[in-house]
Parts: sequence; C-alpha cells; structure tokens
Amino acid sequence: GQQVVAQNVAILKTTWSPINKDYIRVKTVGYGGLLLYKDGAVITGTWEKKDDHAKLYFYDQNHKEIELAVGKVWVEIDAH
Repeated sequence: GQQVVAQNVAILKTTWSPINKDYIRVKTVGYGGLLLYKDGAVITGTWEKKDDHAKLYFYDQNHKEIELAVGKVWVEIDAH
C-alpha cells in the first residue's frame, strides 16, 4: 500500500521483435535513446550495452556518462 520511490528513473527507447504468439524479444544489447529522471530533472541522452554480460551505461547528449543519484534506479523499457 506504499508509493514506489526511486531517485533515478531511466526510460530506455528500444525495439522489439516477436518470438512467437506469446512472447517478444526486447533489444537490450546495443544502444538507443534515453530519458533519465534524476532528482526532479530530466536528462536526454543515450543508453549503451556492449553484450549480455556488460554494464548498462547512460550517456548525456555530449556522450558523457551520467552519474546517477544515490539510491534506487527504476528502469523502464519503451519498445516500439
């Protein structure tokens, strides 16, 4: 019954493809657009992940890595 709170909310813009009638495959390796809400502000940039075992990076519009606020990170996928 409590509201979810996160200091960072990342919305990853990506694509998907069908696997079968019940499942889809969401692209989470590679790169795409990003909206990052941090401490009440929004940062537009990109996300990047080299392979399945790599770290997920968030970059601003100057391709500088974004430093996240201390606390929880909520990642949302915007796949179309």
